[in-house]
Amino acid sequence: MDYLKIYKEQYNYTWEAIKNNTLEALKLAKSNKSNFDTEFKNVLKGLNESQTKIIEEFKKTGLYSCYEIFEKRYSLIDNDLAFDEIISFVLSNQIKNEFIKQQNLDYELFIKKLAEQQSIDLTENHFRNYIQYYEFIYATGKLEYFYAKNFDRIGYQSSEEFKDMLKIRYPESTQNGGAILNVIEQDSDENSVSNKNKAPFDVVNTKDRIKNEFNIKERAILLHLLKNRLNLKEIVSTELIKLVLIIGSTDKFEIFNKEAHKSYLYKQVHKGYSVFKETEAKDKITSLKVKLENNGLKSIADELQFGFGSYFNNKK
Repeated sequence: MDYLKIYKEQYNYTWEAIKNNTLEALKLAKSNKSNFDTEFKNVLKGLNESQTKIIEEFKKTGLYSCYEIFEKRYSLIDNDLAFDEIISFVLSNQIKNEFIKQQNLDYELFIKKLAEQQSIDLTENHFRNYIQYYEFIYATGKLEYFYAKNFDRIGYQSSEEFKDMLKIRYPESTQNGGAILNVIEQDSDENSVSNKNKAPFDVVNTKDRIKNEFNIKERAILLHLLKNRLNLKEIVSTELIKLVLIIGSTDKFEIFNKEAHKSYLYKQVHKGYSVFKETEAKDKITSLKVKLENNGLKSIADELQFGFGSYFNNKK
């Protein structure tokens, strides 16, 4: 049986459904002159609740261990393999072997549920990282720019779509190279046309994976950890560099263009561990810890566990 095909078909089906449903919800909200922030938060809340429900189903049916193996796949399989090969291999071997232990019968159904959860999770992360982009779509009515996925190799601020919406939204300021254009993230040398053709496939994939794997709230937690707990002198250089790259792989640059307290990322960082709802905080922190360990940040993961444990005990 082609497990990868089953996974990808369900993943793409779920993504397409989220894309269409979200677009229709925003169209309706726009026609009703509803507030964008309120509507988009409802979208994010719905996605979060949907994937949480699936994870809870895994726990109730004894399949959470299979889900955990999938989450750890990059630490289990040779990272030189393509992403599809890694998924195919882990579904055909480690996860299947664990599934058989649980004496559950319908492995195909589990794969579909897993793919659905992963699709929801990554799309939710994308929406959180691209909030400003979708707010511009909402404000300008450029619904044809609604893609529900990241731009390839560039931040959305560097996309032609975003530049076009800037001109529509701020026509006077963008004439003759006006100041508003400074909100556009300029491409770095690595994103120049000449270097795009030279970028190794694995580097591009790794950059995209890291950007999608960690959501804005997880990055906020890591910034909170960096600010309040970590002794930088005690962190090995490789882990510190990885941590900085994870935190920095976001499109949230609005703090450069507005008062700090109005920045979304600033607000999330100052919430600390309460950035997550109390009922879901343990699972969210555990998931973040697994992601850190998968990417070779063991000491950071340990510090996260200790910091959250102290926070949780103080709340009792």
